[in-house]
Amino acid sequence: MQHVEGNEEILRDMVEIFFEETGQFMDFVNEGSSRMKSLLDDPTDFARIKTRGGKFTAVNLGELLDEIEVLMADELKGTGTVIERSNLATVNGDRSQLKRLFRELIGNSIRFRSKEASKVSINCSDSGMMQSITLSDNGIGFPDEHREDIFAICRRIIERHAGSIEAKPLEDGGAEFNINLPRNADKERDAADYL
Repeated sequence: MQHVEGNEEILRDMVEIFFEETGQFMDFVNEGSSRMKSLLDDPTDFARIKTRGGKFTAVNLGELLDEIEVLMADELKGTGTVIERSNLATVNGDRSQLKRLFRELIGNSIRFRSKEASKVSINCSDSGMMQSITLSDNGIGFPDEHREDIFAICRRIIERHAGSIEAKPLEDGGAEFNINLPRNADKERDAADYL
């Protein structure tokens, strides 16, 4: 019996070590599953991005990020995540959907953070007829199997705004998201244009 109890204790220690080392990975899996489940549970939410969006208005990205930081205050503070910004522009778009876009991307950066102090950088630049927005982080990047999960909502929002979005890994770790939005998007554009 003592031999069995000894083996049980060893096994318990091994399990604790295993879950301590893989805890972050399991968090990724669970969060990813929850996000995908929410899409499957309410597929109309995905479709509504194009069919029930709001009208396009001038959206100050600086003010938008102020709102997002308030909404995500607990998550940012809890993970020690700092958001750095520069040259933020005003774009024409659906304010509610753009807020969701940036919350998704910032949430992704937090989800796949490394052991270092988490940092998210956002900056804008003019690119001809397009407004280029770059969001980068110093995390661990993201596994290919999470790519569609991450992009499902974001790509839908950008498509409605007649723009583009792409992601790429950074050499020193982390990920970079490049977003392009038309500089002169129709301010009166609304969901009816996409039915």
